[in-house]
Amino acid sequence: MAELQRPDNPDEVPPRQAALPAVPTEPPAGNAADQLDPVARREFEEFRRFQEFQRYKAAHPDGAPPEPPAPLWRRILRNKFVRKLLMLLILLFVALTFVECAFGGRGSGSGAGGESPGFGTGGSVRPNSPRETVRTVYHYIGHHEAGDQRPCSFFTTGAAIQFAEAHGTADCATAVTELAGQVTDAEAYASPEIDSQTNQVDGDRTEVSSCDSISVRGGPALGDFQLSRHPDGGWEITGYATTEACESTAPPSEEADPGVTARPSETVRLLHTYVLFGPASNACALFSPEAGADFAANFGASDCASAVQELGADAEIGYRNPGFPDSAQQRSEPVVTISSCEMTVEDGPRLGLLELTYQEDSQSWLITGHEAETCGG
Repeated sequence: MAELQRPDNPDEVPPRQAALPAVPTEPPAGNAADQLDPVARREFEEFRRFQEFQRYKAAHPDGAPPEPPAPLWRRILRNKFVRKLLMLLILLFVALTFVECAFGGRGSGSGAGGESPGFGTGGSVRPNSPRETVRTVYHYIGHHEAGDQRPCSFFTTGAAIQFAEAHGTADCATAVTELAGQVTDAEAYASPEIDSQTNQVDGDRTEVSSCDSISVRGGPALGDFQLSRHPDGGWEITGYATTEACESTAPPSEEADPGVTARPSETVRLLHTYVLFGPASNACALFSPEAGADFAANFGASDCASAVQELGADAEIGYRNPGFPDSAQQRSEPVVTISSCEMTVEDGPRLGLLELTYQEDSQSWLITGHEAETCGG
């Protein structure tokens, strides 16, 4: 191997090999980039594409191309909860459409050839008990508005005709309007006291009498309703009639004498209502002075009003609708005895044995005797 020789002249520099032109990694800044010759610019672009390819290979070792992001609506539909909610809404829409097509176009019970469209606004939903069906008729008449035919929607076509004829009008809607004009206390009339036994039905037919089963206040008693269970499970009025007893009875309003009642059971029901809500003075007005004193003594109170207030402290809302035995509905005898042990009393104390006497002068029933009693069971 030849030895390297130091040059004789130290200032002499040995020649260097020519270097290959370098490939720039970044383009020259400014106007210098425009001064590159075509060969250098092409080499730079190829090198930059090679770098991008290397970065892509490192990020995607399997070689699969990147998928574009899915649209927002598709990402939302992939959520299982959203899919279930949409399915529920679709089923609900289909069900409502079916009900509207099947029942919505039949008209009201008062129209020609019409059938009862159901509870309130139409469809197959009706009150689920005879008691609520009759109560709702009273409610809509008490709060009647011009053109409102909802009370008639609870009648079949035949029953609506009977209702109109009984009240001497051309159709059910006119009868409702005339009856609404006789209402003196809308709130009291819209919430009549109905015997809880009206719901004790054996079969698919029953009758509710405004004279015997309903305590109507603030307006006219409507008569007797025959009701049948509809195939959808609700109850509708299939027959109607008025009676002389209902027509001759003037129901008391809130402003009337609280002691004026049309039958024995109404007096006792009012007593329960006044015990629950007050005022105590109205409850005591249902007693004769002697019976009021006995009532107070039997419950260990100084006077009737104090006894009522003490009893009311243990009563709740269900107390206002007690059930009565058949004897409490009779009016043929001038004196009737009602035992609280024979009544259906909920959410409050039993009031003992009550003796009621019919008052000819006021045509009402007054409590004229009271005895304490202990109920078995």
